[in-house]
Amino acid sequence: MKPTLFPRSWSPLQGGGPKGRELYAAAIPASRSPLQEGGPKGRGVYVLAGPGAHSFPSFPRRRESRPMFRNSGMTLIECLCVLAVLTILISVMSQTFISTMRLSAASDRVLDRVRYTAEIRDAFSTAVREAGRVVDGVLEFKTGGDCLVLELSPAPDTAARRYAVLRRMDNGRFARLDVEEHDGVCKATYLKTYALWTMAIRFNAARDARLVSMEMDVQNAAQSPNRPNVVYHYSATMRSMLGGEGRV
Repeated sequence: MKPTLFPRSWSPLQGGGPKGRELYAAAIPASRSPLQEGGPKGRGVYVLAGPGAHSFPSFPRRRESRPMFRNSGMTLIECLCVLAVLTILISVMSQTFISTMRLSAASDRVLDRVRYTAEIRDAFSTAVREAGRVVDGVLEFKTGGDCLVLELSPAPDTAARRYAVLRRMDNGRFARLDVEEHDGVCKATYLKTYALWTMAIRFNAARDARLVSMEMDVQNAAQSPNRPNVVYHYSATMRSMLGGEGRV
């Protein structure tokens, strides 16, 4: 049964369609069910009960399309993979950092040792070149082993005799002490200690010889008891001779 288009004046529901569309109505026999579907092209037809009732097709509702968004979160496996990669990176970087710091500290120790040993070498060479001869001792310091007493050239403006004492102190430091003797009275005029800690110092000098040598034992740079000590050898020659010969 085809629906019949009635004029607006005949329509029981005017202007009620979606978006102002006209309503289509058709006469339905009374024998039909009050609510029955069977409109054209499968559209539902709403039937109003009662004789001479009219019907109109219902327009299908459009479903609202909702955009499908993927969850922005991470799965458990992805989180575990990220944590494993971060753990490996942190471990590698920490090992590299620790190795770099150890290498830097070892380099600093080596450079400090080179500088400190050069200071002791210069102090020994300067004292020997200023000296005129090796003496048995002055005050409580005696020549031998880790102590060396040198008699220096007298100062031009005084008749005092001058001595230089090179020795290893009880704390392991190398030191130079200058002593002046005037009218049998000795007094210290200069004292300098050096930063390098030494294991042992040995002087070798004959009383009438002009060549003086020194051996110095220093702990290895790694400060390991399983490694031998480092031995430094220094030699210097006196540039003057005291006594009847005077300065040479």
